Amino acid sequence: MTGLLLDEMYPPALGRRLRERGHDVLAALDLEVGLASRSDEDVLAWAAGTSAASSPRTSPTSRG
Repeated sequence: MTGLLLDEMYPPALGRRLRERGHDVLAALDLEVGLASRSDEDVLAWAAGTSAASSPRTSPTSRG
């Protein structure tokens, strides 16, 4: 798979809408992905293992 993985700050509905428009996108919060509440390191490792580009974004309230 080569696509985009949306971090959990993005709703799964955004991923669904983008897929409906032909984009190769998954969301961390998609149940089949199973990355909810995982660290950025875990998300990036998952993305690297599936050849997906990740979209981690540090929110103003996060540490790091």
